[in-house]
Amino acid sequence: MPSASAGTAPDESARTPDCEPQALPLPQRGHPSPIALSHARTVFLRADPIRTVIAWILDAMRVDFDPAAVGPTAFYRFLTSVVVPRPIAWVSTITPDGAVENLAPHSFFSIASTDPPIVQFTSIGRKDSLRNVEDTGEFVVNFSPEPMLHLIRDTATDFPRTVSEFNTAGIEREPSRCVRPSRVAAAPVVLECRSHTTLRMGNSTLVFGRVFFAAVHEEYLLNGRPDAGRLRPLTKLGGDEWGTLGEILHLNRIPYEEPQPD
Repeated sequence: MPSASAGTAPDESARTPDCEPQALPLPQRGHPSPIALSHARTVFLRADPIRTVIAWILDAMRVDFDPAAVGPTAFYRFLTSVVVPRPIAWVSTITPDGAVENLAPHSFFSIASTDPPIVQFTSIGRKDSLRNVEDTGEFVVNFSPEPMLHLIRDTATDFPRTVSEFNTAGIEREPSRCVRPSRVAAAPVVLECRSHTTLRMGNSTLVFGRVFFAAVHEEYLLNGRPDAGRLRPLTKLGGDEWGTLGEILHLNRIPYEEPQPD
């Protein structure tokens, strides 16, 4: 089943960014001077340690990174170091003739829609995962757990399309329920997807897949849903850095309440 549609984002390269540095306005008559403001701020902050920390952060000197000045490669390293942690979609696909099954991690991964359920990963350049999805319309997102770090790393090598990462890394596979690409047998969770649409954007292609079937190993469920502590998700950081789950915090969202009349 081929991709339903493909789109092209507007060309941003021809635009001149409107971000020239602006001069700070001088104090006007009738307004407090910077010295007076600084004194009042110091008195206020002494009474509030939290605001003192925030003010220290805001006062710290920032280093500017202009994408046009530093270039695409350097700014890629910058972006992937600050947009962290990133969940990893371990994507399995199959060539049109069914001869080779590819497996590769993609750390530009997220949920695009919940109804219908659609997930999205990004291919920077023309990776095998993208080509296979375009040709077959199917893929599987295999959950990336911490204990499988080295196997996931081993499938990140840029092998030719004719080489199966399942074979080179010695990863056991199992048949999928609704799509042709195999699943990683040891993956705690699998999402079987069919291509919904692809969107070309700059040097990348966003792949959107509708989830037609999902399966979870029973031991990873708690109260009827996958438990993050049991899943032990692996994440990608900047450079060669990888991340693990760490501490889990529980905090309820505060509901909005209409003001009551007096």
